Amino acid sequence: MAASLRKHAREVLAPFLGGFYGKCLENGEITLYYDQRGLGIRYFSLQLPVNLESYNEVLTQDVNSLRKRLGSRHLDFIKLLGVLYALKNIPPKQESADRADQILFVKQMLWELYTGTLEIKEHLDANIARFNGIPGIRKV
Repeated sequence: MAASLRKHAREVLAPFLGGFYGKCLENGEITLYYDQRGLGIRYFSLQLPVNLESYNEVLTQDVNSLRKRLGSRHLDFIKLLGVLYALKNIPPKQESADRADQILFVKQMLWELYTGTLEIKEHLDANIARFNGIPGIRKV
């Protein structure tokens, strides 16, 4: 998902892709999306969830601009910071039986913020669009 991954994986051929990973990405066939289940990657009708550890990279892009728009004391901005903190502190899979409950809580809180606060929705939508880029223009 990160630029470095795109840079090094352009020549990877995955059996479920119709071409090389980099070319499919450049053509806009592989896209990042967000819905009530969380962040995901879509390749035509195939949908795969994004690893929870990657959420911070998407959510924190241009977060200072969101802080300026909402104000650092806005309750929903503070809740978003809480989501970011929780994401950083969810224990690894092997360390906690409560991990699934914590993930569910974070995803529900994020969805509530996304559907309830226009500025947060616009922030996340803009970040997703930034990651997806423009088909035909290679990101490095």
